[in-house]
Amino acid sequence: MDQYISRDLIAKVKDEVKVIYYADLLCGACDLASLESPEGIRWIGHCPLRLHDVRMRTFTVGPEANTWYCSGCRHGGDIIALAKAYLRVNDEYAVAQFLVSIPFLRGA
Repeated sequence: MDQYISRDLIAKVKDEVKVIYYADLLCGACDLASLESPEGIRWIGHCPLRLHDVRMRTFTVGPEANTWYCSGCRHGGDIIALAKAYLRVNDEYAVAQFLVSIPFLRGA
């Protein structure tokens, strides 16, 4: 990890930034329909990663565990993994994106 990004800060991003909100934001940015929760537990929608055919609703988010998984591209994980996959960047840059856009994470 980069010397400027501590493990505590990474843990804070994972705890404070909710996958469901970030995923829904990405779906909007990709002109995809918002995520829906037909079963009330997991949210389902089209994958914003654009690594496969997006006609199928293969992207799921588990808000209780703050995780995501796409059965189409077989990627999944936490909030940092989603940012890395979408932005195609490393861990440090993915965490930095949240620090820039969410002031309370950096102690402001």
